[in-house]
Amino acid sequence: MQLQLRVSHTLCQRLQENPLSLDQQLSPCEDGWWQVTASLHLSQGLDLWLLSQGEHLEVLAPKALREQIADTAKRMAALYAVT
Repeated sequence: MQLQLRVSHTLCQRLQENPLSLDQQLSPCEDGWWQVTASLHLSQGLDLWLLSQGEHLEVLAPKALREQIADTAKRMAALYAVT
């Protein structure tokens, strides 16, 4: 699948040193963030890595993966809701 991410400058530096795939491409965005495209297979390891990046990463595509990560993040945030 073609993965598209929006990543922070900090994460971009890490991805320059350790690419996600051989065809990874990094492009600067106007807001100081970076867009990443890479061909990867969906896996539990990829899901865990994406979630472990916290606020340094936004999944843009594929849509189903974006929705899955967003749902997990919402459930995680609910655990920390101030009551």
